[in-house]
Amino acid sequence: MREPSPELYALSDERWDAYWRTLVYNSDGGGGFAPPALDDTIKTFFEDSSACTDEVRSEFGGRFTWVARKLYRTKRGYLGNGCSNVKPGDKVFICTGGRFPLLLREDRMLSGTMMPLDIGWGTGEEHLTLLGHKLIGGDTYVHGLCEGEAIGIARAESIEPAMVCLS
Repeated sequence: MREPSPELYALSDERWDAYWRTLVYNSDGGGGFAPPALDDTIKTFFEDSSACTDEVRSEFGGRFTWVARKLYRTKRGYLGNGCSNVKPGDKVFICTGGRFPLLLREDRMLSGTMMPLDIGWGTGEEHLTLLGHKLIGGDTYVHGLCEGEAIGIARAESIEPAMVCLS
């Protein structure tokens, strides 16, 4: 397992960028990625109440709503925004085809159980899959893993894809 990187968000600007992009899921509130200009709007919203006009409040506060969300940091040092019941030991899973990773928690009743899974849709092709995880609140935003970076990290660390059955 990779150790936390001392360089991850090392510079003040990188920390601020990670923070505000994590707060808003790196989203523009309408399905696209957050534009760099949103940075100034968010700084104004947080830092300068006298400059926080109705337009700024509407631009930031009106487009983003957080209900039952929590900021967290992974063991490797990544900043994330997930469900309010995320806790130490939960895992971030990168799933093919999704825009965001999922937060999963080990289900101790089935933990470590392996079983064959027919993924060949009738062709008889079977792979072993690890049982014992449950979805704990849906997707999560993890700054530095949500725009394809996780694939490069997995390749660099020779991490093989795995199938996981949710209980």
